[in-house]
Amino acid sequence: MADNKGKGCSFTQISKYVLKRENFDSFEALLPKDELIAKMNEVLTPFIDQSGKKTYHDAGIIYAMYKKVAKNKELIAIAILKRVAGEPEEKKGLEKIFENSVDIYELTDKFVLPEYKEDEEFFDETVLSHLEDIVGCGQAKEAYFEDTRIYVKERVKGISQALYSLLIFAGFACLWGTIMHSVALGLCFGACFSTCFGLTTARSKTGKEQVTAEETTDSQTGEES
Repeated sequence: MADNKGKGCSFTQISKYVLKRENFDSFEALLPKDELIAKMNEVLTPFIDQSGKKTYHDAGIIYAMYKKVAKNKELIAIAILKRVAGEPEEKKGLEKIFENSVDIYELTDKFVLPEYKEDEEFFDETVLSHLEDIVGCGQAKEAYFEDTRIYVKERVKGISQALYSLLIFAGFACLWGTIMHSVALGLCFGACFSTCFGLTTARSKTGKEQVTAEETTDSQTGEES
């Protein structure tokens, strides 16, 4: 028998632009529309870090899944995760410039339309896969989704990683500076290409484990189990 898991489904993130254009009437039975939109607006505001400063990050992520039904694209699932400020680590020099995020992502709300419950497992798997990429690339220290914790199993740490990133940047900057006959363009292209290259080659190994509700709460408060 063919595996139809996720058939006709597409996964995405909801941005401020999508939030203004999307119709959430189908979720009214799960949560009043105004409350749902308010929750999503809350995590699409600038994130406040440990020192109380606004950052360029959003205060969370909104994942969504659509399904093609009778030639129409229906929004069938939403997951809202908030970003929690972590305790900054004491680093200097190059390590400070190339340090990974110490923040944590945690699920606050998940809504799946009852008539599409058979697609919930696929939605969960896709969310977890995306969170593994976020943690693995250093954009978050950990992520909690329902009873699953995603963490870094093995990370390249120390000055070696900083030097690696710097050398990659220098290499791309020289290459594109030569090609474009411009130092400024070389630096711009070098920054863009080295960032993309670093994200794909310097990804840390991640692990998943089951956690209890108490452990998830402890992660929010910084307490140890």
